[in-house]
Amino acid sequence: MYIPLRVHGHHSLLTGTDSPAQLLSRARELNLGALALTDVDSVTGLVDLLRAAQAASAAPTTCRPILGAEISDDGGRPGRLVILVQSEQGYANLNRLVSARHHSLIEPGIAAEEPDEENLKFDLVESAIAMQQGLIFLADHPRLLLGLFGHVPAEQLFAAISPASLRLDGSARRSRLVPRPKPHAPRDVSDELGRDFQHSLSGSDAREAPGAPTPSEPPAKCPAPAQPLPASSLVEAARAVGVATLAVPDVYYGLPGGARTHRIR
Repeated sequence: MYIPLRVHGHHSLLTGTDSPAQLLSRARELNLGALALTDVDSVTGLVDLLRAAQAASAAPTTCRPILGAEISDDGGRPGRLVILVQSEQGYANLNRLVSARHHSLIEPGIAAEEPDEENLKFDLVESAIAMQQGLIFLADHPRLLLGLFGHVPAEQLFAAISPASLRLDGSARRSRLVPRPKPHAPRDVSDELGRDFQHSLSGSDAREAPGAPTPSEPPAKCPAPAQPLPASSLVEAARAVGVATLAVPDVYYGLPGGARTHRIR
């Protein structure tokens, strides 16, 4: 069963459009067994998510809320960690990580022209290692995956494949006029994931709305992520260290009509 693990609500400013309650309600309509709310550098929507889940606990269909956040690194360094909570200790550690991120030297999403690594207060890999108890890490960049490997138990670490990185692999193959992938190369499943799942839980919005993002555009997110690497780079790193991979598309809205609101924001 598909479980959305990278969902942005309206607490992700200029990124998500719907409230946690609306997202959870839509997930129940689609008979999704769980949904992870992972606002960007924020945990401000998690209490609303838990209250909405508690209010709907007697509904005929239930959707388990998963607490989390997507955390960027300091100084515009590439890669994000989608962090999911396993336990009460994990919830405390997630709050500590987000607080540490907001107290960093450089504002989230603003890259320094010449970042001084020694003066950056927040290092995502070091902080995640120090506060790993009760958390699961989904790394979308080889730098983060390799940095955490060996310091975090294997069952708490996964490689997160995004549609943006899959499209880079597809573009590279088309530019070389190669009719099919090299033997043993990671299979491009971007068409199977579908562009809809990158943005929505609604199923038709992204396809029909005029001006919807084209497959060549990166995901819209604030603060904007660094340019992703091709998915094959992350898959190769995951294979090298024996870490499992997950398809983790972004979700920015869940209700019909969300595509237009998302574009405006």
